Amino acid sequence: MVERNFLPFMPSSTSLIMYALFMVAVIVFLYGIKKELTHLMVSFTDVSKFFLKQIKNDPKAAAIRIKRYILFQKKTQDTISGKLIHSSIFFSFLVLLAGTTIVAIDKDIVGKIWGVKILKDTNYLLFEFILDTAGIVFLFGLAASFCRRIALKPSYLHTEPADYWILGLFLFILLSGFIVEALRLQLGNVSYAKFSYVGNFLKIWLFKGIETESGVIIYRTLWFVHCIAAMSFIAVIPFTKLRHFLFIPVNLLLYPPKAYDEKAKLSTPFNILEIDENDDEIDESMEKIGVGSLEDMEWHERLQIYSCINCGRCEDVCPAHNSGRLLSPRNIIQKIGKEISTDKNSEVLFENTILHEELWGCTNCYACTEVCPSFIRHVDHFINFRRFVVNSGFEDEGKISILGNIDRNGNPYGLPSYSRAEWLEAYNVPTAAEKDEIEYLYFIGCASSYDQRCQQITKSVINILNHAGIDFAILGEEERCCGEPAKRMGEEGLFQMTAMQNIELFESYGAKNVLVHCPHCYNMLKHEYKDFNGNYNVIHHTELINDLFETGRIRLNNSDRLETITFHDPCNLGRLNGIFKEPRNILKNFGKLREMNRCREESFCCGGGGGNAFYKINEAKRMSQIRIEEALKTNASTIAAACPFCVVMFEDVMGNLAKEKRNLQLRDIAEIVSERLENK
Repeated sequence: MVERNFLPFMPSSTSLIMYALFMVAVIVFLYGIKKELTHLMVSFTDVSKFFLKQIKNDPKAAAIRIKRYILFQKKTQDTISGKLIHSSIFFSFLVLLAGTTIVAIDKDIVGKIWGVKILKDTNYLLFEFILDTAGIVFLFGLAASFCRRIALKPSYLHTEPADYWILGLFLFILLSGFIVEALRLQLGNVSYAKFSYVGNFLKIWLFKGIETESGVIIYRTLWFVHCIAAMSFIAVIPFTKLRHFLFIPVNLLLYPPKAYDEKAKLSTPFNILEIDENDDEIDESMEKIGVGSLEDMEWHERLQIYSCINCGRCEDVCPAHNSGRLLSPRNIIQKIGKEISTDKNSEVLFENTILHEELWGCTNCYACTEVCPSFIRHVDHFINFRRFVVNSGFEDEGKISILGNIDRNGNPYGLPSYSRAEWLEAYNVPTAAEKDEIEYLYFIGCASSYDQRCQQITKSVINILNHAGIDFAILGEEERCCGEPAKRMGEEGLFQMTAMQNIELFESYGAKNVLVHCPHCYNMLKHEYKDFNGNYNVIHHTELINDLFETGRIRLNNSDRLETITFHDPCNLGRLNGIFKEPRNILKNFGKLREMNRCREESFCCGGGGGNAFYKINEAKRMSQIRIEEALKTNASTIAAACPFCVVMFEDVMGNLAKEKRNLQLRDIAEIVSERLENK
């Protein structure tokens, strides 16, 4: 009978020593966890209760998330390095860990209690083959990881000495395990060694002809060294980035990936509706808005930052970093993580850790959040930092002016409200004040009311609505900013006052369906206004136009089709709200669609989000220029957009294109459709 020979050539006390080492490793591990929880300012009991509560609230959803993101590693499968390197290491590690556990169960539980052997005959041979194969896959992953860090050196991958130490520990455990296996096969002279094919190969290559006495000494020495290394791995988990084994699953359940119906939703630090004006005391939530130090963070927010593994994926996709701005989301999270580990809880982050230029360079595009395998919500943190800065003696005159314009004039440009719709008077556009009922309230937005280039988008939308016989009205000079720049720049109070004024206006006209062509307005009206009882059916113009095509309410003329089109997915429309299909369905009516390399969820920001359209940040190369260059690589004749801010940002750089490239046309989808309407 073929069966697993446990601990051959080892003294009888080996098992006792092994489990003693294991207990020491576990004690060090638990001490490390306690120390880390101290950094996070939370007890193990509180974490456990919170964790179990999250699972209990929706066990099915929790199980799906664990299966999808922890077991099958969905987040790490998005890149080639993730598929080849991380998956090789992770899945083979699980197999090897399972194998070690089975050996312990077979020897010390099933074998001793019931006298039964699991690892025997075919089971044992298959077991050995699987473990050797897993070891080879693990070795490949480690070798590829070393190669990536030493030879390839991608710019976003920041390697520290500890990274090599961890990889070296893995490599030593693996190789020493293979060598111990080879000696076991050589000294045991078993006939079925070929099933342990790696050990069998090493046996022939390294130990052919070795004397039994010296072989046993080497075997015992290596076995104990291998065991100590394996136990060391357990012990160091809390003290190294290996703690992500524990923190990421917890973080995943605390902060599950947001669905598109809540992806763009920011937190509401206080709610103006809940403040009693008769109270003498100011609501505590308004006394200190935002995050200025680690003390201002909840423990689970600190844990979220502490989950960062410094992989650099956020830095790689960050448009601000790509354009040469000072901002790196990876760097900010890492710096805060070091503050957490050194217990600098009361120090103001903006004096010692985060530079203001870093903070204001973020466009809130959420590319970092989209790719983060640790489920860190970088933008949410950055907004909280901005809230603190804006509400703590803010001295940036330029940004103060923008916020003041929204407060006084109802738009970030500081232009008078009466000029918001003056230019539309010649088009006889109905206003809400002139109608008893409105099917669609067309909320034009600030950019398309005041910017001459974006006004062309508004005219095109109106032309389409009239062509399809849609009943609509605008607010005219009553319209004011949706509040998005204030919210994204951290002036929560101004945003809420603006939102309340708009909601009151919408309610006075009985608005239910709100049409917008600005994705920034779309986010605010659809997601943020709900906190203040502003519940509306918010529709982006690409959604409505697509529906008009599908229902046959749009008729096109017979002029020539556009040759080729590439579509730029606005961050707020695509990545945050999942509107990918509708724009592409529309554009198929006008020519061949050529996708840029970065599209859909991976789309590259134009640079206008997060308030950046209204102020300047030092950069080596404009984001909009980087994006236009990507569009040029498709050899398309037209770049289609679906956001006025994208149009403005692209127009600013297209005039600087080389003469032979200036034939690239920039059009909003509404303009493309409007130009081809029958009998327009």
